[in-house]
Amino acid sequence: MKYLKKHWLYVSTIALALITFIIVYRPTLFNFFIADDFYQMTWMNGALECPNMLLKTYWTPWIECRDRIPTTDSFLFYRPVFASILFWECKFLGLNGLYLRLVNLVIELASGLMVALIVLAFDKTSNEESSLSIRQSIVWALFSAIFFVLFPSHSESVNWIADGSDLWVTLFSLVSLWCYIQWRNKSKQSFLIFSIVSALLAFLTKEMAVALPPTILAYEFFVQRCSDRNTQKIGSDSINAGTQLHMAITTTLPYWLICILYFCLRKLLLGDFIGGYPDNMCNPLSISGWLKGLYTIFVPINPFIIGTHLLIYRSWHIVLSIIILLTIIATIKINRDKRKVIYFLIIWFLLCLAPVYKVFATSLDYPCGQRIIYLASVPICMLLTYGIAYFCAGKQFSFVSRAITLSFFGFAVAMLYANNLAFAQAGHVSNKIVQSFRAYYQNIPGDPLVYAVGLPKLSNGIYIPLGHFLNGMMNRPMLDKNRLNCSWIGSDDQYTSIGFLKQAIEEKQQQIHLLYWDSELEVLKPVMSFSQDQINKDWQDISLRQTIRTPSFPHISQPDVHWLMDGTLDIVSHKSNSKYTIIELDLKELPCWQINFLALKLQLSQPENLGSFRGAQLFFVNDIARKYSKEYFGDYFVYDCCYAAVKATKQEQEIIFPLRNLPAWTMGGRCHSIRVVLPADCNINIKKIWLPDIKDLMPSVHLQSTTDYPPDRIKLDRYQTLQHIRYDARSINGCKQIVLEIVPNSKFFTFLNSKDNSKIIFLKKSASSSWGQFSLSRSEFPAKKTIYRAQLRALDEAGNQLGFPSDQFFIYTDL
Repeated sequence: MKYLKKHWLYVSTIALALITFIIVYRPTLFNFFIADDFYQMTWMNGALECPNMLLKTYWTPWIECRDRIPTTDSFLFYRPVFASILFWECKFLGLNGLYLRLVNLVIELASGLMVALIVLAFDKTSNEESSLSIRQSIVWALFSAIFFVLFPSHSESVNWIADGSDLWVTLFSLVSLWCYIQWRNKSKQSFLIFSIVSALLAFLTKEMAVALPPTILAYEFFVQRCSDRNTQKIGSDSINAGTQLHMAITTTLPYWLICILYFCLRKLLLGDFIGGYPDNMCNPLSISGWLKGLYTIFVPINPFIIGTHLLIYRSWHIVLSIIILLTIIATIKINRDKRKVIYFLIIWFLLCLAPVYKVFATSLDYPCGQRIIYLASVPICMLLTYGIAYFCAGKQFSFVSRAITLSFFGFAVAMLYANNLAFAQAGHVSNKIVQSFRAYYQNIPGDPLVYAVGLPKLSNGIYIPLGHFLNGMMNRPMLDKNRLNCSWIGSDDQYTSIGFLKQAIEEKQQQIHLLYWDSELEVLKPVMSFSQDQINKDWQDISLRQTIRTPSFPHISQPDVHWLMDGTLDIVSHKSNSKYTIIELDLKELPCWQINFLALKLQLSQPENLGSFRGAQLFFVNDIARKYSKEYFGDYFVYDCCYAAVKATKQEQEIIFPLRNLPAWTMGGRCHSIRVVLPADCNINIKKIWLPDIKDLMPSVHLQSTTDYPPDRIKLDRYQTLQHIRYDARSINGCKQIVLEIVPNSKFFTFLNSKDNSKIIFLKKSASSSWGQFSLSRSEFPAKKTIYRAQLRALDEAGNQLGFPSDQFFIYTDL
């Protein structure tokens, strides 16, 4: 009680911080999983039944999305300790997102405690030569810990169960560093042993631990050696920097040996010292990318919740600038020899970014990707709070400094709460999807082919079940039993071809269930049945006038529209306020399923004025896509539209939009409206709109597939060593040659139904007949277990492409 009375201010500050911490994380304290969590829980469910799976993580790599077929884009990691930690958490707490999230919160608080202890250890290292008073050191430690546990970017690591490795590697790294400092200050071997053990655990938890040995070396060189010199432990001031560096390396040698052994182990298990994300999944390193990443670190604001126009966004920049200025002023005011701790913190921050250099410019974005700077946030918090601790507990400007500090922490709390609200919303949507699949499968016997379209990819910027994540959701414990034949269909999905699904259903080759996500009711519904009734396929003259309208927009200049005597529409647009011309088409609620392509015949009267935008984009509204992707133009999400090139010529030209392989279109029920964005400042005369026949534009393909295998893929293995691919392009006018292109499945493949050639060709075959078959042998694919993507192109006598390439299909190779 006497201690509480003496230090009531510090105790009350800690209590208030804990209460605030609980309040800001309250929105996410319920049972939910997102994204990779479903794979983690599926794997943990199997490991609980067969613990040998856990043991294998110590001598086999951790494959992200481990139950998918490995491809050239597989992400390989080595994190056995994190797998073990998560295993024992699930063993005692069950597969419950709430309990696992509470453990993450405890680890977050434990790391915050270690942050405070390390700051206090800095002061003890400096002895009586400390740059701060005892009170200032305590305030610095307290502020650093509080700001760390309330740091806005920590929301992802705490709420995303699969990302718990960042929490644990940070805790192990901080414990190792603190124990090392204690060993150097007190010379107790027990601290050194604890430090080395913590370092080993950190290395086996996540790759970020490679920053630990150079961090300890930097501490030894900048802080500890300076303190030793001042207390006459290693001799006079004449010892040069090279000698001090050599002594620092010798002292920290055990950590470097651990690091070398770790890299050798990675080379043995992963086949690469670096591993992790493959190079083709990472953007090239650039100064602008790093500057953007650094900006995101210091401005951890979710733009989906807090817009750039809001007061809190602007105020954070002002307060942050003042805080940084206070740290700079405090650093200048102290003696030059006492700035070693500041130098160490800056180097520590840079070292924490080194392990993520490959993905820094690619993945660091808000709200996703903040996990990669979790460890780096430790020195950031210490640096940002150094100045306010110096002035708040000092004699000068203490009142103003305290007001700024309250504002600083207040804004941080508000942003962290907003980030948690985003994760909570994503969790609620994720739970709705799980509940819908549970209800659907209760009435479906067996495990038929099921395809779901329209599932939300993001919620306020947070990833929820999509793509390969959905496969994790389709297993126990999320469902009553494992469902192996359910797939998510997205426009950027790499493993499903809408065209082949459509062909299989129309020809009644297989029993396929199609579902779509009703975003308003938040429930899965079956895709409406599609009749093959006769529909209007041509609009010109009077029908063209009834179909086209020109909407008005406040930020886009209205074009001059004239209907000519020949029944064509003449559009004269102006470039003063916009570089686009927008028209809308009313197709009278036609079924999207029956429309594969939509074409416009037009003519440009002033093609020389054609600007940089030399194309046309098509957007649509139907039963799935309830509204246009964005209310402004020029920045559409590419997967919600399709593109057609416009030639700079005065001759009549046809522009054709390939709608066939857009999931939201084909599965979208009836078309309510179409919006076409055309170039501006060049007079356009629209003569006709029609629906081309698919057989006139692209080769038809028939695969050898079984009734229980997806219709868009074939398998080559020891049992099926030969596959035949039948094709027919006789209806394509001028077709003299067919080319089969096969590439490894990666992001370098062209978009569906694109006229662009593929950038990487693994295997290419050609045939001089417009109909026939290609044969593929297992011996032509050297990889043991890989996915390839393929398509056919029709060429004329000169080798030019005719129409569009065929629907893409997939080749799965196995042992």
